Amino acid sequence: MLYNLQVTKFSRGIVVKKFVVITLFCSLLIFAVLSCGPPKEIETAVKYPCSPKGLVIDSISSKYAKIGWNPGCKGTRILRGFNIYLLPAPLETMSENGALPEGIEPFNKLTYPGDVEGNPNHETYEIKGIENALYYYVHIRTVNSDGTLSQPSNEVELVTVARGEIAMGLSHTGMRDGFSLAQAEYSSTNDLANDFYIFSKDSQFFLCSPARLSPVNRNTRIYELGSAKQIGDLPVDLPEGAGEGVEKVRVVNMGLYLLVTEEGHQAKLRMKYSSGRGAKLRVYFEYLYQPPARRQDGSGS
Repeated sequence: MLYNLQVTKFSRGIVVKKFVVITLFCSLLIFAVLSCGPPKEIETAVKYPCSPKGLVIDSISSKYAKIGWNPGCKGTRILRGFNIYLLPAPLETMSENGALPEGIEPFNKLTYPGDVEGNPNHETYEIKGIENALYYYVHIRTVNSDGTLSQPSNEVELVTVARGEIAMGLSHTGMRDGFSLAQAEYSSTNDLANDFYIFSKDSQFFLCSPARLSPVNRNTRIYELGSAKQIGDLPVDLPEGAGEGVEKVRVVNMGLYLLVTEEGHQAKLRMKYSSGRGAKLRVYFEYLYQPPARRQDGSGS
């Protein structure tokens, strides 16, 4: 009888110990499962979207533009930087829902980390080496820390405006005797890219269309706009009866002239002065050139 009681107590002790062990094991298992579950919510692209906004063109000149935008970040996030995209047509015509069109690479070869101006709400970027006389459609995307891209910023239309001073030599001298407006470069008088040249007769200077020399050359039309202290802006609304322009006009100091290229692009020239003699003679002009807006399908003007 005593033996059976002792065995019963011993068995109960084993059962209790097993229960404790099992309970402890289950508790540890539950804790481990909970520990391996989803981590505590952190700053993610969903909670803290970082889509750039407020994209604007800060300045523009020949083959160059400076743009600025707000990074659009809420809270503190670690970003790789930004990608700048220059498209040949509006984004909405090339893709749906802001998706990046297939085969499009960013203008910046490496992810742009941001400027050094120190304003967290304003970033800037200099776009260099783009073509004059072409329209680009620009937007920005954030490159997140994991390499994914944000939704696009607003899109701006960009076209470079060639502006500056040129020193023209006389025609057929081989010294800056022609000028291509679209390329913003000097050319020779008979170059097929040349838009105008300077001819001299009886100590007078004449601004001429290359078509005067050959029908294969560019047919630039020229209008006299009087004299002016400032070159002004483009485009110019010509009065009724202005006609199609002429191939040759006499140029004088302070004289302002409108050139319309073969494609219908407008340019202004304002003569400043002349200096030198013979092959070293130069006629100095201030110039402004901008093509008209092209059609939304990107097919040209």
